[in-house]
Amino acid sequence: MKRKHVKAMALLTAGAMALLATGCGDAQGSESAPEPKQEETGGEAESAEEPSSEEEGTADASSEAAESTESGDDAQAAYTFPLAEPLEITALSADFGRDKTQWADEQYEKYTNVKIDWTLAPTSDVWTVVNLKLNSGELPDMILVNKTLVDQFAGEGLFVDFMDYIDKMPNLKAWMEKIPAIYYDTVDSEGHLYCLTNFNTRGQAPIMSLYRKDIFEKENIPVPTTIDELYDALVTLKEKYPDSIPISNRWGASNLIGVVGNLYQCTSGFYLDADTGTYEYGAMTDKFKAAIATLQKFYAADLIDPEFATVSDDQYIDRVVSGKVFFWFGEYTGALYTESKGDWVGNGKKNNPDFEIDAMPFVETEIGQGQSWVQAPTGRGAWSTAVSAKSEHIDEIMALIDYQLSQEMIDLVNWGVEGETYEVVDGEKKWLIEPEERTEKGLDARTGMWIPIDQDCYDASLNDRSKQIIWDANDRLKAEDFGRYDPKMAILFTEEEQERKSEVMTPIKTYMEEELMSFITGKKNMEGDWEAFKQQIKDMGYEEILQIYRDKYDALPEDQKGFDKELGL
Repeated sequence: MKRKHVKAMALLTAGAMALLATGCGDAQGSESAPEPKQEETGGEAESAEEPSSEEEGTADASSEAAESTESGDDAQAAYTFPLAEPLEITALSADFGRDKTQWADEQYEKYTNVKIDWTLAPTSDVWTVVNLKLNSGELPDMILVNKTLVDQFAGEGLFVDFMDYIDKMPNLKAWMEKIPAIYYDTVDSEGHLYCLTNFNTRGQAPIMSLYRKDIFEKENIPVPTTIDELYDALVTLKEKYPDSIPISNRWGASNLIGVVGNLYQCTSGFYLDADTGTYEYGAMTDKFKAAIATLQKFYAADLIDPEFATVSDDQYIDRVVSGKVFFWFGEYTGALYTESKGDWVGNGKKNNPDFEIDAMPFVETEIGQGQSWVQAPTGRGAWSTAVSAKSEHIDEIMALIDYQLSQEMIDLVNWGVEGETYEVVDGEKKWLIEPEERTEKGLDARTGMWIPIDQDCYDASLNDRSKQIIWDANDRLKAEDFGRYDPKMAILFTEEEQERKSEVMTPIKTYMEEELMSFITGKKNMEGDWEAFKQQIKDMGYEEILQIYRDKYDALPEDQKGFDKELGL
């Protein structure tokens, strides 16, 4: 079967935006973000998680008819859940470390009267499985996809267009109004929405700079406000505690480079620069050079773990709780005080009763105020749901997907059943069961097909101190003290462009990884060798790919340029 290639991203029509605006109510706000890491505990769920006390409730259509149409024009029978008659459908997704047979999955079937015959692929292999299905043309009723794959196969008529059903999906419309990226992440150049990105109930500030509060206070060192003050403070502490490792790191050299790059308001790759208003390639900027120079300076003073590129999670946590680490440029905060998340402070107190870690504002650098990255509420199309155009149950499935976005279903898969697994006290949900039982019951928002993760649910498992750190971080997030690096509309590549990007950038990435290690560890000189480093990257052809990014960004409508600041907070 010959595949038709998608055109490069063009403009959204005003009509599409007007369609989203009509009839939209308030959507609720809350939890974690799209797929990957669940905080510093190393859990698998998408990226971080953080809080908010009481947010607006989502526009909940669970008490109304979740209607659907065959074409989006002619009204069909309304669907209320649970359905009057049982429905069996098929779906393909990643397993995310568990099957779909736990208590939460049983409750889902009870609430919907829909039985899903799952094909669950290991998360590490899921895209291979999805590709095989797409190439066969024989899809299950619902399938996990990503925007790149949808663009690649959309011309073959495999997928249902969500925009044909949007007027019959009140919950989806409400969420799109609260978090416009739900629409912009996956809409194509002609206004078709052939897949729906995963999203959480709000974005968040997932990491903060941290410091050993007890040590700084013991040595009468004020909390640093600039990068120079931080350097001087850590040099002093290293002299007083020669066996210490003032700064450690986990998840490889790229993690340390990433958080320090963000501190200097840039990334190592392609990003939209707030100062220039266009796309830049981080390695070629003065900002990134300053970030690497800072790492080299700190490393030369023996302030950075000599094994920063290879430390395992266990080794890292041992360094932390044993009291050797004094500062973190950027680290997840959930594990600091909560037992079920690791309780670094509690375990540190076993060795030192005064052990205390606290968050601190990002230090100012020679570039300006330090920043950290923002975790968007959506997956930017990287993890999405599509519905097969050949399904015999399209109306029911679109109604089901909308029902999954209701407050009732979000509560069910995150919290469980009121009075049984949680209670509401003064308008705030509180757990009635311990973390182990939550895991046994499958209360992890992995039930169904991409029901939003509720950040407030995660926050409810934290102790008061951890919550306060997170709330303070999110307050700063709302004050825009955090960096953004992507425009409102995702920059999309055609299959050929993606192949060319990989062809050019893969060797550049390998070269950069090796060279940056040499710069950080002092094997290469920032002044004498940096220009040759940049010239080599230029010779390897990065400018060709940068120009593609810039051309695509320039082609965006004016209202989709700049940064998406609607995080659902």
